[in-house]
Amino acid sequence: MATRLELPLTEEPHLTAQGVKRSLRVTARRLGDDWVYQWGRGRNQWIDALDHKAAQTIRKAAAR
Repeated sequence: MATRLELPLTEEPHLTAQGVKRSLRVTARRLGDDWVYQWGRGRNQWIDALDHKAAQTIRKAAAR
């Protein structure tokens, strides 16, 4: 899977993961006292940044 780190001047930095059918924009966000990776607005579209399965979960989401 190809990835691209983007550091735009007018938006927050994000990682774009290019999946088979679509690209997935992943942003690190603060949620209370914790950090999460978020790729959408749904309940199942974020994962704790320290979760050992974070990369696998993001890869699966990009492959859908």
